[in-house]
Amino acid sequence: MKIFCYLFIIPLISGFKFLNKPFNKIRGKKIRHDHELSEKHKLITISPAGVYGFYQLGVCDYIKKNYDLTNCVFSGASAGAWNCLFMCYKNNDDKFLNTILNINTTNIRQAIQLEYLLKDVILDKFNIHDFELQKMYVGVFTFDNKEFKPEIYNDFVDLYDALDCCIASSHIPLMSGTFLNYYRDKISLDGGFVKNPYLKTINSSLHITPTMWKTNDPYIGLNFKIIDMIKKNEYKILIEQLKKFLNVTEVNPIELYLEGYLDTLENKDVLDSIFKKV
Repeated sequence: MKIFCYLFIIPLISGFKFLNKPFNKIRGKKIRHDHELSEKHKLITISPAGVYGFYQLGVCDYIKKNYDLTNCVFSGASAGAWNCLFMCYKNNDDKFLNTILNINTTNIRQAIQLEYLLKDVILDKFNIHDFELQKMYVGVFTFDNKEFKPEIYNDFVDLYDALDCCIASSHIPLMSGTFLNYYRDKISLDGGFVKNPYLKTINSSLHITPTMWKTNDPYIGLNFKIIDMIKKNEYKILIEQLKKFLNVTEVNPIELYLEGYLDTLENKDVLDSIFKKV
């Protein structure tokens, strides 16, 4: 357990000098859109969540069904990246949700298995023309040229590329089920290793987390306590948090989705003050 932390977690500290810097570049290039980002655009950020990304899916679905998101863009990492993909879907949302929520998870034992299953079913049912991928910004923590650094990707060449980016943004060595993951020839790690893995060129209008409506249930995500845990040598606690975060064997996607949807319905007054109703 301690060896795992020394080999894979502690080295990330060398990249923490980047944690509080705005992500205002994509692969070394200034962020641009098909339409320039401006004050008229609203940014929705979606946090890492592990298996609780299905809860966030319920939150996102309620928002899509009830508010005008025409001028919104979406920035997320890890499970938040997958939910950004849903937010960018422009056709029948129920078709997308049924595809995702009805996948057979019986034989799924590791997060990477779930991710590749999601990739396969999405590619089987949809194509790039079903999405507005130019609205999607995915945070990934990369290692390249002996340096850790955060990057945000937006220039997806096709749906396959966007899904690979979501997988890269969700990768925790060994804990996800595999050792190394490469995206665009770079070692890629979970965007949750970064404190704020989101677009910073405009302010976030709404930040979606698994506990955004649960004041008595503090969200301890990968990017919340990791530094303190390492400094305090709390390796056992860290590993247990990661296991809970990625436990796909006991998750019920439909139940989590419904919980997120209904919690958001109960708190719709908050959203009414941010977005225009449809």
